[in-house]
Amino acid sequence: METVKKEKKISTVGSKVGFYIFCGFLTLCVIIPFYVVFVTSITSWQEIAQSGLEKGFIWWPSKIDFSSYQKIFETDYNAINGIPTLLRAFFNTIWMTLFTVGFNLFFSSLAAYAYTKVQFKGKETIFMVQLATMMIPGATMTIPSVVFYNMLGWVGTRLPVLIPGMFGGASAIFFFRSYFQGISNEYFEAAKIDGLGEFECFLRIMIPLSVPAYVAQFIFMFVNHYNSYTSSLIYLSYDPSVYTLQYVVDYLTSAYEETNAKCAIALTALVPLIIVYLFAQKLFIEGVQAGGGKE
Repeated sequence: METVKKEKKISTVGSKVGFYIFCGFLTLCVIIPFYVVFVTSITSWQEIAQSGLEKGFIWWPSKIDFSSYQKIFETDYNAINGIPTLLRAFFNTIWMTLFTVGFNLFFSSLAAYAYTKVQFKGKETIFMVQLATMMIPGATMTIPSVVFYNMLGWVGTRLPVLIPGMFGGASAIFFFRSYFQGISNEYFEAAKIDGLGEFECFLRIMIPLSVPAYVAQFIFMFVNHYNSYTSSLIYLSYDPSVYTLQYVVDYLTSAYEETNAKCAIALTALVPLIIVYLFAQKLFIEGVQAGGGKE
């Protein structure tokens, strides 16, 4: 009996060790590319050129050089009113992303509240039809969307990038619905007895109780909109003053020949995403775990 227990214990320890080794390997696969980009960005172009002929990859520069970061902001021939293209695109992307995501979170969660806490005829059918729209590939709607927005005179303005994403999405509604179903109806029944309407219940009860879900969806939406390239290429490429970051990153990485400058641009574009995740990591994980629960 003791032999069997020892064998089971050894097997369990072996499984854990193997699991940690596998996780460590996956972590390295994720970290090493970022490390390569970072090291390249702080290495002088002369050392990079020399290493390509003699040494191969540089694991750490002989002398740290931040001139590549200085160059991408100072050597910008397309700057408008002295503001570098990269910096202008950064601010354009941040405010457009926050504007769209803020409205999207509100309307998606409001729709999810209606599906879970409000009784009306046909809501399950409407919900299933809405979920079915997730099966339509987004690429199939590109040309009809361009034709439609061109008819409205929106092409070349920010409106095609801002308006469509403001009024909720099927995936976000599905996520919020799963989370809201785990919140007891007793809160809302008591609030209605005290005279609160449905909208007040949503604002004063549901939103405060669902902060982790909002944080999780905020990160998903923020990353999605922040990294959006196609819409910027189609609708905003006519006016340099409204360029978004991903479009400018693609443009600048083609404009600069130096590898360290390309890597500096890529890392600069990543900074907001890293900051958002680091500050919201705990709530993000909590929201995903709760939102992913079964009904």
